[in-house]
Amino acid sequence: MTYIADNGFSASAKARYVSERQTEFLSKVLDSYTVVDLSIGYETEWDGKTLELDAYVNNLFGKRYATFDNGAITGAGEPRAIGVSATMKF
Repeated sequence: MTYIADNGFSASAKARYVSERQTEFLSKVLDSYTVVDLSIGYETEWDGKTLELDAYVNNLFGKRYATFDNGAITGAGEPRAIGVSATMKF
């Protein structure tokens, strides 16, 4: 879900759900999981150029989950990530 205001502010919330699934190796079942991501942004003009400022949190609740399992290796899902960015369009 994304909200964009007339004053340059924006906000986004995303939820990703992956259901329980079976691997090919020894019929192991990987648990289901839900991951929530949030972001906010602001767009303005600076020195005649478009400036975008953004902040985000991916995997807001720090959910630990497996993405795959081949018997020897279990793939860990992405950990919580927090970041900011500034983009200027010329």
